[in-house]
Amino acid sequence: MELARIILNPADRHARQDLADPYELHSSLARAFATPYGAAPARWLWRQEPLRDGELPQVLVQSPQAGDWQTLQAAKPGWAQRIDTRAWHPGQVLRAGLGLRFRLRANPCITQQGKRRALLQRDEQLAWLARQLGRHGYVPLQADVVESGKLMGQRRKGGGAQVTVHAVLFEGDVRVADPAAAEQAIASGLGHAKMMGLGLMSVAPTAT
Repeated sequence: MELARIILNPADRHARQDLADPYELHSSLARAFATPYGAAPARWLWRQEPLRDGELPQVLVQSPQAGDWQTLQAAKPGWAQRIDTRAWHPGQVLRAGLGLRFRLRANPCITQQGKRRALLQRDEQLAWLARQLGRHGYVPLQADVVESGKLMGQRRKGGGAQVTVHAVLFEGDVRVADPAAAEQAIASGLGHAKMMGLGLMSVAPTAT
């Protein structure tokens, strides 16, 4: 598995367009994972990182194979200022009882009468998170809602319909209960709307 951290160039017109629409940003990132005609695309996840004072916009991408970042940069020169990559093997790190710090931007929702309903209240969002973590091999220790709000994008297919989801950025601490399930959750992501940059759960061992 590969983790790529992309620092976008806000002076570039294409980068600004991508930052304004998650579907456009997904389309640009997909260039690094293009496959021959008829081949199944690789499953990959991405997340736009929270913007801190003085920082340039950053995107984190997780993929089962290395991305072809040279092709992306050749197609969009000036789009990124820097792309750093590293190998990531969660199965070599995760063990039962291990404490982890996590970050997850997700779409907390429930299904009622066949329709998804966004969870807008903080206590509902944290309860959703606790259920997801518990189902996927983690014991929730503490978590907080860092950001919460609408995320809007314009689909290229289906007549270019606008899509709006509620996105929540969670940060907190967990303990690994089931390493295999925890690894699968990292690989597959949590929740819906993954094309819009949701579902990627990044973890790091808790400092001791």
